[in-house]
Order: sequence, then structure tokens, then C-alpha cells
Amino acid sequence: MQFIGRMRLATDVPTLFAGSPPVCMKAFLIQLNDDRQFGLVPLVFAAEFPQRPGRGVTRMPLRVLVFALFVMQCALASATHAEGVLKAALVPSLERVMRDAPPNPMSSLKLFAARRECESFQIAVWREGGGLGDIDLELRSDHEWDLALFKEHYVEVRQPSPDPRGDNRPLGAGWYPDALIPIEGTLEGAQWTFTAANDGSGETTRLFWTDVCVAENASPGEFNLGIAVRSGGDETSLDVQVRVWDFALPLQPALNSLFRVAARDRAMNRSIVDVLLAHRLMPLHVAPTEQAELIEGSGLKSTGLSFWSGDDNVRCAMLPPPDVAEVRRELALQDNRLRIYNYSADEIDLCAYQPDLVKAWGRALHEAGVDNLITMMPEKELYDDGSGSGRSAVDIWVVLPNMYDKAGDRIREVLAKGDEVWSYNALVQDEYSPKWQIDFAPVNFRIQPGFLSQSLGLTGLLYWQVDLWTKAPWSDIQTYSGFPGEGMLVYPPWPGFSTRVAASMRLKWLRDGVDDYDYVALLAGLGCRFEAKAFVDPVARSWRRWTKDPQKLEQQRQRLGEYLESVTRGNGGCDPLSR
Repeated sequence: MQFIGRMRLATDVPTLFAGSPPVCMKAFLIQLNDDRQFGLVPLVFAAEFPQRPGRGVTRMPLRVLVFALFVMQCALASATHAEGVLKAALVPSLERVMRDAPPNPMSSLKLFAARRECESFQIAVWREGGGLGDIDLELRSDHEWDLALFKEHYVEVRQPSPDPRGDNRPLGAGWYPDALIPIEGTLEGAQWTFTAANDGSGETTRLFWTDVCVAENASPGEFNLGIAVRSGGDETSLDVQVRVWDFALPLQPALNSLFRVAARDRAMNRSIVDVLLAHRLMPLHVAPTEQAELIEGSGLKSTGLSFWSGDDNVRCAMLPPPDVAEVRRELALQDNRLRIYNYSADEIDLCAYQPDLVKAWGRALHEAGVDNLITMMPEKELYDDGSGSGRSAVDIWVVLPNMYDKAGDRIREVLAKGDEVWSYNALVQDEYSPKWQIDFAPVNFRIQPGFLSQSLGLTGLLYWQVDLWTKAPWSDIQTYSGFPGEGMLVYPPWPGFSTRVAASMRLKWLRDGVDDYDYVALLAGLGCRFEAKAFVDPVARSWRRWTKDPQKLEQQRQRLGEYLESVTRGNGGCDPLSR
């Protein structure tokens, strides 16, 4: 038999078959071999076209061929047509829905946000007793928001983090939602529409992360965000209430930070820098030609110079400092609105370091007007750089939680003399403090930048790398020494789909912690230091005593926001002793 025509499915043609599966309500475009096109014709009519026989071939009436294909298509449709009830639920941002696990049936949710703040929630979609096809999500509000929607991509933790068996343990092997694939939406009036095509992943529950960002000039009050979820001809709805508080977060966060980007490709590096700044975290280095734009539009507040001593816990050997004139030349290239520091050495207190060389680095940087940052515990022999100014050789001491606990008295001493102490996170080096591997609970990422940093007098946060990618980072997240997700807070662009670097859910939780830090800083800045501390203590007292309960953390943030709004409006005062 010779094939005498080509057929392709055409959509949106009214059906002549009431009650048929949706795919049988389509029509076929019949195109003969001589490229004469008959156009869109319902199948019942297409079956009446006469055949166009060729020479020496078995003849089959076109009506038989078309009808056979029609029956096959409808049989397939009957087998794959969505069955069961379409379900959708709202999920708070600090909860994870593990792969194929049913979420809690929550159809409404309330968010609280300041102006110039992004708050998040998740949408879970599944079908009881059946699979999912394409999903349309329509978000309509009586308020203008900047909305962003992401498909949550699951990654497999094959080798879990080490378990020191304390009170903050990893959650083990399994499939975790982590990477966030952007979904482009369209805005018409007050309605956002997003379409998430079936990606063939076979997931029985599909998760979507939603960012709701409040404008700087937004009106305070309570607003509704209605969500319609459609798939396979079915629809269900959800409702989100958003309370906008009458105060704003600053463009530049109060918390300092240093997050290292390793990418050498300029476009990739800039893409990662943009993602970090969108989450209120500062990259280690920013090109001088890009600084002004990022200060004004993205809240860039600091950058580092490029001088490196070569000293870390592996090499244990420090080079002499650069010439002061050389430091000044590089400093002159930077935007003078930025705080400038130099990350000079790493974890050198694990070595037999040379105090005189550390002091020499401090003096050279100080004479040029640059702060010296080193990851190490404070050491008394470095409390004076030898210049006669009384200034410490190190201006910013960056410590792990267990280093903080070992050097508690020295931490208090350097804070009292005006130095800064920041924290950092790496691997699993104790059994009690927050951890940043994928297989730890979300609250780990939220608590360290925010309430814990405020509780302990820490003014900054460091992470050694954000783009440590394996050869296949979308499927293999066993990065540094098998620690899942270590050194990897962003994903490269989704192959063939996007040109943008993708954030992780962990990066979102860190952003929310930076916002928490701002809430406390704003209240303290209004003269309410005692009150601010009273909001912090119930959820974060020390590296060993911090809440693992996400609901308790969110409730405390809500109380803090309500009190801050009241004080901002002049409806409440602070204890005079607090000032």
C-alpha cells in the first residue's frame, strides 16, 4: 500500500462528537501528496473524500484510512485522557513537598510583606487517580504585584550528608525539590497567566514556586490574590491573602555578605551576580564598569579587591602584602559609594600562621583605606596591626559556628574594640548549627542570616562558592566531597530552554533570612533595641539553641512586623531604656 496523504492534528475545531474525549474533538488537516491542501475539515467529512490511487499499488479508500486513524487516535485518547479529580493546594515557603508525596490540602494562605520585599508560596497540583498534562495557572489580584513563577525541579540526593547525630540531622537520601526553572507569564490588566507544559518527568505532583514582590510605593493594607488552576479541561481555585505592612525594606540590606562566584565567562558571571543581588546577597567581586548600575538598581553595597595572600588551610604559607600604591590603584577603579574590603586569607588559624605577615597585610590595606577580611577566629596577637593606630590587623573576622563557640570571649573582645564578626557555612562540621546542604530542613537556611545573626551580634555572612557544578548539575548535585549541593546555590541555564541562571529554593530561604535581619535592624534603628532583642530571643539564642519549627519562626516574624509597623506609624513607643 502506498501512503497517499499526510495528516497532522489541528486544534480548536468544534467537535461533532458530543461526549468524546477531548482529543477526539480535534480535526485533522489532510494534505495530499501533490500538496493540494483541503484545509481543516472535521473527520466525518474528511472520510468522504475520494482516494487518489497510484499505479500498481493496493488501493484503500481514503475514508477507511482516515477512519482507522481516527479510531486509533480516539482509543489512545480514551486511554490517556485525564481521569480523576484535579487537585491543587497551597504550600508555605518553608515546607518541602517530596517527590510523589501528597501535600497538605490547604486552599488558602496569608502572606505578610513590607514594601520592597518579596514573599513566596508554593502551588502543588496533582490529579487523584490520573496523570497531569499541561497546566495553566491564572493569578488575578486587586493590587499590582511583580509576580514570578517557577517550576520546581527535583534532584536526587544519592549520598546524604554525614549525620553527626545531634539535634540538627540531615534528612537522608531521596528526591528533593530545589532548582527553580523560570516560567514566562503574560500580564493583561490585573491578571497574570502562566502555562507549564508537561515536561515528561512523570511526577504525580507538580510543584510551582511563586514570588510575590511588593513595590516600594505600594499602599499598605490587605489584598487578595486569586489563583485558577486548569488542566485537562478541569479547573480548581486557590486563594492567597497578602498583608502589606506600612514600612519598607532598604534597597541595600543591613546584613553584609560575601558570596563567591567562580564563573570566568563574563556573561555567565554577570548572570550569577544578578541572581545573587536579586536575593539581596553580595558577590565577592563586581566589575568596576558594572558597579554604578548595580548600586542604583539592585542594591549592591560592597565589593572586594583582588589581592590574595595565597594562605589557606591547605597551603599554610602567606605571601608578602601588595604595595600600598598598588592597592590604591585598584581601589581608585571602584565606585566610591561601595564598601571595599579585601578577602586576604582563608582559615589560617588551622595553620602555624605568621602573625607579622598578617599584620603587614593589615597595615598595607589600612593605609590604602581598605578593610582586611580573613576567615579565622580572633587572636589576641592580631588585635594591633603595629601601625600605632590601635587598629586590629583584621577588620572582619569570619567564623564558623563551632569557631564562634570556641572563641566566645575573644569574639566579645573584638566586637567591643570595633571590629566586625561575620559567620560562614561549609560542610557539616558540628552536630548542632544550621547546615546548607540540600538534605537539611529549609529552616537551616532562613535562621542563620536573620535571627541568629542578630542574636549573636554578627553583621555579615560568607559563602565560599555558589556555582560549584558537576558535569551534569541538573541531575548530579553531589558536589564537594559528596556533600549534596555544597558550594552550589544556583544552577546553570536549563538546557535548550532558558538563557538565565536558575536560583535554588535554598537561595530563596537565604533571601528571607536577610529580610528577617532587616526587620530587626529597622526596629532597633527606631530606638527599640530591647524590644528587638525580645523578638529575637524566642527563636534564636545561640548556635545550639534555635528553633527548628518553621511555623514558630514565621509567627515570630509576623509579630515583629506588626510591632514595627505600629512603631513606624507612631502608634507605639519603645522602652526609654532601650534608647
